[in-house]
Amino acid sequence: MSLPETKILQAIKALGKGNEKTFVAVVEDNYPDKDIVDVRDLSGTMYIDVRKRAAVGKPAAGILITPTNGSSVLVSRIGDSDELFIAMFSEIESIKIDGGENAGMVKVIELTKRLNAIEKSINDLKNVLKSWTPPAAPDGGAALKALSASWSNTQLEETQRSALENEKIKH
Repeated sequence: MSLPETKILQAIKALGKGNEKTFVAVVEDNYPDKDIVDVRDLSGTMYIDVRKRAAVGKPAAGILITPTNGSSVLVSRIGDSDELFIAMFSEIESIKIDGGENAGMVKVIELTKRLNAIEKSINDLKNVLKSWTPPAAPDGGAALKALSASWSNTQLEETQRSALENEKIKH
């Protein structure tokens, strides 16, 4: 038996005995579209199909964290079984909460700035309309046009989804 085969056999025996409950490993392949990763522990033993979360069954349930390739993770054993899952992450590529169908989380600071700009623009228009006094003689709205010129000459920009969405976290 070669040295790599001996190491694999020893690792399988250790897993079967449940000697190691939690260990540090490095992510070798994170499979972004799957519920599993492949990791290598600090002694060099490769573990394939390590779960990204402990729960199984409902693919959209709970929180699915995908670690960055090359990052450190803590891997834990589920009971006395041979099944492993990632318990802690040093770096993450993405987080999906309950399947992620609602797209990315809102960037609150950017959204607040955007809403404040819209509110200020509407308030400016209200102030122009509030201060406008219709002339006695019909002037075709020239007085109102003059009062609202500064407001109407600045166009609001359409909001881009990317400006408000944190794509790293989907819920």
